[in-house]
Amino acid sequence: MADEKILVNGVAVAPGAWETGREVALPSGRTAQIRAKKPTGEDFLRARRSLDAAALRDPLAGMYALLAQVARVDGKPTTYEEVVRMDLEDLTALMVAVQGDDFFSSSRTPSSFSPSTASGSGS
Repeated sequence: MADEKILVNGVAVAPGAWETGREVALPSGRTAQIRAKKPTGEDFLRARRSLDAAALRDPLAGMYALLAQVARVDGKPTTYEEVVRMDLEDLTALMVAVQGDDFFSSSRTPSSFSPSTASGSGS
């Protein structure tokens, strides 16, 4: 697919910016193509700029718009609205494919929380 002029979330992406890095089979049977270049802060800002004021109040909206920015589904560019309407299983698989396996992990590290200190019985 040639990259003469690609619009992602209504924003033009520079020619040559899209190169498929890998394909991911979604639980629904659809296939997602993840852009080879890892998402950057610039991608995130471009994604947020594509959202309206109501969507910006939703803490997940930026992530959904970013997914639309860096992934295609069944070979076609996708939009924020299409990502929001995805089955939860497909959405989760897409999030993990873009962000990595630690997407849903806690921000706590094993050393930041200890049951012995949380009980108040430490000496």
